[in-house]
Amino acid sequence: MKWTFEGNAENCFQYSAIMSNAPYDLAEIYRRRHRNFGVIVVIVTAVVGTAVFASLGQLPDLRIQLGTGLLSLCAAVLSALQTFLGFSELQTQHKRAGDGYSISRRNFEFLMMKYPTTNGVAGEPGTSELDRASPTIPDKIYDAAAAKAPVSK
Repeated sequence: MKWTFEGNAENCFQYSAIMSNAPYDLAEIYRRRHRNFGVIVVIVTAVVGTAVFASLGQLPDLRIQLGTGLLSLCAAVLSALQTFLGFSELQTQHKRAGDGYSISRRNFEFLMMKYPTTNGVAGEPGTSELDRASPTIPDKIYDAAAAKAPVSK
């Protein structure tokens, strides 16, 4: 079930709790992807460098030359993909969105403590802007964050 910013304050709190966790979860996924991709690029580049260095003193056979050439091409493609996919930039965007929703959640907690019997309608200034400025969260990540979110009383 998708939560929205419509309804009472508890519903808004639930939504902000989910949305403060989901971007952090997605940022962690992008951080791991960036690191794993980087490790692969470093390994392939190191193998190419070693093969080229080892072949400097002798004329290697054609298979070694072709293998080194293919690995060199793979290293170039992988490093270009790492830059193009921008996992570190996506990680930063999602962390920033998570920070915004965490602030929103803390504000809802404060308001609910201060006015426990009030049932306000959502749509306060800033909440819709936060949704528009935040990167998209895949349903799978959203659902996992919703499962971890605190249940309102």
